[in-house]
Amino acid sequence: MYGPLEWYEAAAASPVEMHWYAAYCKDVDDYSSFTGQTFVYNGQTLAVTHRAFAVGTPTPPPLVAPEALAEAARDVMVLPLPDVERNPKTTGAGLAGATFVNLPTWFWVTDPAAVGGATGRRTIRAEVAGGAVWAEVVATTQGLVITSPAGATSCPPTTATQVWSPGTDDTSGCTVAFERASVGYANGYPVTAATTWDATWTGSGGTGGTLPALARQTVTQVPVAESQAIVTTTG
Repeated sequence: MYGPLEWYEAAAASPVEMHWYAAYCKDVDDYSSFTGQTFVYNGQTLAVTHRAFAVGTPTPPPLVAPEALAEAARDVMVLPLPDVERNPKTTGAGLAGATFVNLPTWFWVTDPAAVGGATGRRTIRAEVAGGAVWAEVVATTQGLVITSPAGATSCPPTTATQVWSPGTDDTSGCTVAFERASVGYANGYPVTAATTWDATWTGSGGTGGTLPALARQTVTQVPVAESQAIVTTTG
């Protein structure tokens, strides 16, 4: 009366979650039309009074809050380190890689994505349940900050990505004028190049908000030398 054993064996082997239901017929005179299966009760042959059957119900994906998606997306957002190149870099003996006191020294990121390109923006989107739940994170930076014991500057993305070339005006680049020589620093001044990213998000269901800021930085050694000049007079 509970159906053949094969039903249960198939259900046990199935990867699909199964729910079992029993249907009951309240009209005794309608047993045979209900199932067409019979059994013997009190010496009489009767149709099955009820019967169990399986209904497959796929397990729904877990629902995730859009904010949780936004936090996960922020954590995996690719924000390249602000590795920098610079000019000038001398090649003379004893002064390899040095710049000079009070001379505008250009810095620029080797990967423009480190400052979000020209716009200063990076975006990432995460979604689940076929896009029913989603979140998009936008990170923005004001640009590159250069700091050292003897000079500092802050540059927007447009200048932080400007590569030095001969004849280029210093006002179009990210420059630092070191105020004194790096005497006492064996390998030159430790110069930090840093970016700070503010993060906001929007998500499904009209959700959105802000997330903790992200920061990236690198440190490079910059020797700074003093140029000597000899003044002569004639007369």
